[in-house]
Amino acid sequence: MPRLRSDHYAFPCFDVAATDRFYRDVMGFPLVLAMSGPSPEWGGDFLLVAYAIGDGRCLDFFSFRGLRRPPADGLPDDIRHVAFTAGSARAVERWKLRLSECDVAYRIEDHGEGDEHLYFADPNGLMFEIAARGDAPGVRSESRAARRVLQRWITES
Repeated sequence: MPRLRSDHYAFPCFDVAATDRFYRDVMGFPLVLAMSGPSPEWGGDFLLVAYAIGDGRCLDFFSFRGLRRPPADGLPDDIRHVAFTAGSARAVERWKLRLSECDVAYRIEDHGEGDEHLYFADPNGLMFEIAARGDAPGVRSESRAARRVLQRWITES
């Protein structure tokens, strides 16, 4: 099977103006696409806006008249999130300052040895994680151990 590469990530947008301010002013992501038109499937006109996240990919947000935020589903608010690597502990500190300056509430999760992870939400409830480094290299090197943990979970469930 050929390998896949992510292209974009799509989410609902419940407040278009607040979403634009957040991605422009807080995250510093440029708006790279905006389009609207009829959508019979969604019962009227839609809006799509896309913000470049700096790695060739975009966060896309869809809105249409009458779109309402669904009630909470009872899951922990950070179980679904988009994770970014800031590159260093110093960069994470700069993000803390930026979030504070923009009045964006965040929480810190300490992963030990100065490895802080920031969690915060956009105006649509989309959660983000910013950490000094990503977890992907360690995950790839531990695939056999990961398979054992997964199998044990399945067996015990």
